[in-house]
Amino acid sequence: MNVLDAWTMCLNTKEKPRCNTSPCRLFAKSIPCLYTMENPILEDQAYEVFKEGMVLALETVKPDVKMEDIDLFFFPIVQPKHCYVVCFHMKKQIVEVLDNIVDQMHFDEKYGEMPYILIDMFVDYLSKVGLDNDSNTFFTSNLKRLTMNWREAKNVHDYGLWSMRHMETYMGQCIKLWDCGVKKEDAKQ
Repeated sequence: MNVLDAWTMCLNTKEKPRCNTSPCRLFAKSIPCLYTMENPILEDQAYEVFKEGMVLALETVKPDVKMEDIDLFFFPIVQPKHCYVVCFHMKKQIVEVLDNIVDQMHFDEKYGEMPYILIDMFVDYLSKVGLDNDSNTFFTSNLKRLTMNWREAKNVHDYGLWSMRHMETYMGQCIKLWDCGVKKEDAKQ
């Protein structure tokens, strides 16, 4: 288990005593995404790895949280020399990419097929657990990278920490109201 996966377990545990006014969140471990990105495997194998990660995350929060009550699903994506988070916002039916790096690359050039593969596996999983709501087309057409004001071009070494902080602090709120608690290129960090 790596630090990022341990962090998702901690965040899932912290979700149990949450107040009713805050959104219900679930944090998947990074391994399912890492395997589908780094070591290409057959589609059925990739889905099984994804499913195992979902089952593990759900076991962490059960019996306090039911799958259909979850508002935000977080998936840390680990790529070579970079890490970011994909968040499925169930009420808004959108998929948001939380990434601390700002650059001029086109979305598909930067992230490749990974967000789309993740959407397909997530929608397939929802269907298999009885929560199919024909959301695949909706999620794919509503995929966007959030433009937080603390994104930066220079700090390419702390992406894991940024991903952890983004998962901890993001509640699906408007970007203008979201404060992750870290300043852009803060020398005191």
